[in-house]
Amino acid sequence: VGGPATTVTWTRDGEAVSGGNFTAARRLDDPVTAAYNLTLSVTGRQGGVYRCQVAKRGPGVSGNPVISSMELEVKVASPPTDFTAEQVNETTVRISWTPPASKESVTGYRIYYMATDSQGARGEYVTMNVNASETSCKLIHDLQAGLNYSFTMVALSEHLP
Repeated sequence: VGGPATTVTWTRDGEAVSGGNFTAARRLDDPVTAAYNLTLSVTGRQGGVYRCQVAKRGPGVSGNPVISSMELEVKVASPPTDFTAEQVNETTVRISWTPPASKESVTGYRIYYMATDSQGARGEYVTMNVNASETSCKLIHDLQAGLNYSFTMVALSEHLP
């Protein structure tokens, strides 16, 4: 009791990570060795350089208190532009887009779509993945005639699969 405490600090681009977009977790994996699994869950498109630092602080700690430090650069893909959905026939829609100007971190795209009937009842979201090297146009077949559909598209990166 009263010994040095182990602290875990997360930063992004040198600033402390906090707020609704971040959830930090610390789980004891091995009580014998005191090995912990440290996790930072990020919602939204939060690219940057993340750093996790584990340190001992408190009475009896002198010199550098850092036990371990890890750094990871997260590149977030820019979204596509000029996204359009054009009806081809009663059951097919052509989705087209312009890839982002900066494509170095784009590994692919994900299209989400959902049907809504005339009463406003919504169906389940359907997803379709598109490889970044494919065309910037995709046909979606087998849609149900007479329903309205909403479409959303995101660019995927190494850190947003």
